[in-house]
Amino acid sequence: MRIVTRKGAREEVVWGAREAKQGMLVELSYFPESKMVAVAASNGWSVSWLYAGDALDPSSWRLVVGGDALYAPLGWCVQLVILRSGVEGDRVLGYDGSKVKKLFDSPRPVDAGYAKNSVVALALVTDAKHRVVGYDVSGKKLWEYRPEEPSTVRSIEPTSDGFLITETGFLTPYRVLHLGFDGKHRVLEDLGKWVDAEVGEFWVKSFDGTKIHVFQVRRGPSKGAVVYWC
Repeated sequence: MRIVTRKGAREEVVWGAREAKQGMLVELSYFPESKMVAVAASNGWSVSWLYAGDALDPSSWRLVVGGDALYAPLGWCVQLVILRSGVEGDRVLGYDGSKVKKLFDSPRPVDAGYAKNSVVALALVTDAKHRVVGYDVSGKKLWEYRPEEPSTVRSIEPTSDGFLITETGFLTPYRVLHLGFDGKHRVLEDLGKWVDAEVGEFWVKSFDGTKIHVFQVRRGPSKGAVVYWC
């Protein structure tokens, strides 16, 4: 996989001839606040390498970190903010252009995130459902948003004054909301509930004693018919 520029019928390879081997997945992210580009080259779902540099000068793109875990750029908060996902847990890192340093450890696995305007917004997973938590770059918790029903946060994207959150739930198939840098939210689009039901959750034990978290969707009151289990 390579990154090329195209002008008319002419293409020029600007990155990837040596860095990205065949079969790698390459993803480029541009952060206009810093005019910096971050390139994540991944080999499978467990290991990646992160390069960064001046967006207008591909020759400046240098290896920042990688090879021992999965790295992904989260955004720009005075520095490039990076998510490191490994077997020992998820960690938020900062890169100031010369060195990488630890900012803070995430208390839960991270499924999505974005960093902007000194706020790092992370979609954290707890018991198979998401909540979005805002931190400053030191790891101090600023606010928390919990969906009205057990939901999955599909994406966190930046806006001029906050973040755009897309979520799906057992009852609400699609919901988009704006989450400000101060944690206040407003719903932008909501398809409504596809069924008149309620969601319950509890734990059960498997045959070997392993605890398993279960969601149960029932129509109407708790004695109504079960729609499905998950």
